[in-house]
Amino acid sequence: MMEEILVKGGGLPVKLAVGGLHGREWIVSRRIESKIRSVDWSIVGSFIFVPRVSFDAYYRTTLDISFYRSEAGLNLIRLIKRFKPSIYIEIHGYAKSSLRRLVDPMRLQKKGVPSFFKLKSGLLLGSISPITLSLVDIELPLALELPLKHRRNALIDCMRLLRIVAESRSVEDAWKILIGYYNDPVFRSYMERMKIWINLFRR
Repeated sequence: MMEEILVKGGGLPVKLAVGGLHGREWIVSRRIESKIRSVDWSIVGSFIFVPRVSFDAYYRTTLDISFYRSEAGLNLIRLIKRFKPSIYIEIHGYAKSSLRRLVDPMRLQKKGVPSFFKLKSGLLLGSISPITLSLVDIELPLALELPLKHRRNALIDCMRLLRIVAESRSVEDAWKILIGYYNDPVFRSYMERMKIWINLFRR
């Protein structure tokens, strides 16, 4: 079972964004979907958005191999292999009670994945699961976490980042703009380290 796939533009490079991977996170991607349908972006290549991958209310983390044996996990890998995106964005939603563990500086040691960077708006930016990275080869994969409780500025930041992705002419172009998106040397350093982390999984 898969929700409608929204395609804007055409050709290469392919940019794929997905949401609703588990639990109630489709609430977040539904807000984004309504906005993406009406945007007037100068899209380069194809921008594909899938608002809901999982229809299972049970929460399975993408950091556990069991997720990839579930219908949602199988759907996700099939989507990535079908569209072969150069840039891939996962959109998640987080509860306030989960924030501390998502930005925990020791997250890499505890969970095997780097901590997220928290923007002032409340939007979190970081790596997708290393299991996904080991199963498919993507040049620029990132995860965005929005608060489940609607925060306007976090949604604005998310849409700005998705627009950068949609309008980028290449992976290199997208990296350059994303790294400079937030006027903060700590953020730039984080993004440079994220690029190194991702390259560890490239084939």
